[in-house]
Amino acid sequence: WSPMLTCFRFPRHLLASALRRFQGRLSAGAAIVLALALFGAHPTTPLRAEDPPRPSQVVIQPGDTLSDIAVRFYGSPAAVERILSANRLSDANVIVTGTRLVLPAGTPPAASTSTRQVVVLPDDTLSGIAERALGSAAYAPTIAALNGITDENRIVAGMKLALPAAAGARSSPPPAPASPGRSLAGQRICLDPGHGGKSEPGAAYTFPSREVLREADVTLDIATTLRAWLQADGAVVTMTRTTDTFVPLIDRAAICNMAGAAIMVSVHLNADKSTAWDGAMALFGKVVDRRLAETLNAALQLGLGRNAPSAPFTAFGAQQFDGAVLLNTLMPAVIVEPVFITNPGEAQALIAPTAQATSRRNQIVLETYRGIRMYFAGS
Repeated sequence: WSPMLTCFRFPRHLLASALRRFQGRLSAGAAIVLALALFGAHPTTPLRAEDPPRPSQVVIQPGDTLSDIAVRFYGSPAAVERILSANRLSDANVIVTGTRLVLPAGTPPAASTSTRQVVVLPDDTLSGIAERALGSAAYAPTIAALNGITDENRIVAGMKLALPAAAGARSSPPPAPASPGRSLAGQRICLDPGHGGKSEPGAAYTFPSREVLREADVTLDIATTLRAWLQADGAVVTMTRTTDTFVPLIDRAAICNMAGAAIMVSVHLNADKSTAWDGAMALFGKVVDRRLAETLNAALQLGLGRNAPSAPFTAFGAQQFDGAVLLNTLMPAVIVEPVFITNPGEAQALIAPTAQATSRRNQIVLETYRGIRMYFAGS
């Protein structure tokens, strides 16, 4: 096989998984997985400072932000500054998955805040966010102060911002209206983070330090943040998995079908024996899938190619693939392979979680989000 032909062979983990498409029925645990994916776990109340016991340390998980951690263990995002100080950190938006944080004792400042958050969308401003979420642009300085932002013009798409409790006659902020600014309002989208569980880690990259970067972990982080972006744009989003759990392919398709999704996007990372390969690819199984695959691939290739850590960033295009999750879904479906996890430069760039707004993972979220918006705009 020539190198070019080799690069078009699909990853072994996808081919092996495709064999499961001939399963006749859902697995024994499918009903539980389906219920959790469709309806989500019952919300829990964040621990308050007086609720023992609070651990003295916490390990940052994929998708975590300091605001999330502050709310989880102190009941208020106002504790972010104390966590920063205790860990000698200077930037609340730069934290690394796997880092162990000290949780200082005591209670957070008695600030009048809520636990609501908003995800910064492309071209957002603090004034626009304040107007949309709180009903007035006058709240922009308050949002800035609450999140430690010193320059209101320097916010990055993908950031998670804590929102203050609205003052005055209105006791809580109004929901964002279904307006042209929320172009995905009412659209049902199913996101499928590829692989999962000890038996299906997907492709992987082992660094000289012997640290292993697993595809399943990266795809879950990307899909989770993408869900937040889509929901902020008005979409109704279902996930086939929300934890590091194995879900059979036939069950993933069933979850999306039961959700009545308009489209399904399965998030993967590509891999090859040659570490030189990099580039975006999208896979489609049905005729109806093709436009979705071509649209997302175009967005990923153009957007990610501009900031690729190594050259060349090959345009693999949209390719036909008889994958189980594609053939068993009732809606247009696509498997996106934005980059090669086996490329050393990409692997290094993929370490940083989506919580870091400038991370490679967050770039993938942004371009996938743009591709989805382009698809619906052309419907």
